[in-house]
Amino acid sequence: MTKATDKNTPQSEATQPLPDPKMGSGSAGAAQTPAPVVAFADPEFAAGKVYELQHPLTVNGETLSEITIPRRSIGELVPMVDALSGDRGLRGLVTAFVGLHPTIIDGLYWEDYTGLEEAVMPFLPRSVQEAILEYKKRLASLAGDNSPPNSPTDTDGD
Repeated sequence: MTKATDKNTPQSEATQPLPDPKMGSGSAGAAQTPAPVVAFADPEFAAGKVYELQHPLTVNGETLSEITIPRRSIGELVPMVDALSGDRGLRGLVTAFVGLHPTIIDGLYWEDYTGLEEAVMPFLPRSVQEAILEYKKRLASLAGDNSPPNSPTDTDGD
């Protein structure tokens, strides 16, 4: 892609390519390098943990008896946390975190969803955990429930 040429722009400047946003930083016209591929070095760490459903589902004819809760990088977490402000709220975050279709999450029995939500919490940054707990506390007070919700966890998902 090139800049549009106008009468006041020298030809050499007008024909320089614009930087590709998918490539690494650099000036226009300079050799661009692709962004590095980054992943957790320890596959066991990246795998996270498995949540066993108390009440398995059948999804497209296959039994779903467990849900994997992977570890997420900060780059993956930011858009997921942004999902909290969407119409699905915490369910949207949990759905995005585990990578399942919303219909599957909606099909879980409430005990399984609650357990899955609790299992995801340690994988979230502490500030997000605290915001979620504060939100739950406000909901409980609106409903007249004065019991405190679970406190944020110091674990890293183990």
